[in-house]
Amino acid sequence: MNRAEFTAYLSKRNGWSRKEAEENLKGILEAIEELLSEGENVKLTGFGSFEVKKRAERPGRNVNNPEEIIMVPAHYAPVFHPGKNLKKAVER
Repeated sequence: MNRAEFTAYLSKRNGWSRKEAEENLKGILEAIEELLSEGENVKLTGFGSFEVKKRAERPGRNVNNPEEIIMVPAHYAPVFHPGKNLKKAVER
């Protein structure tokens, strides 16, 4: 499901116009992005948590040839950890 399809789903599910659904989704995503960029973790009880982790420097490799080709510098990356309720909801 892409963003447009998800916005249409939110619109139908909540009785919002598509514009309202897009604005709400955009606001939530921007808030999460802003908080993570400020070093805050976002924990949504039952759903999951978003945090930023530091990734160490590591050698990069060509997938067709196992030799190292570059060093990937250390960087920060966003991480999502699903909560217990979300894990249970998608269990098959």
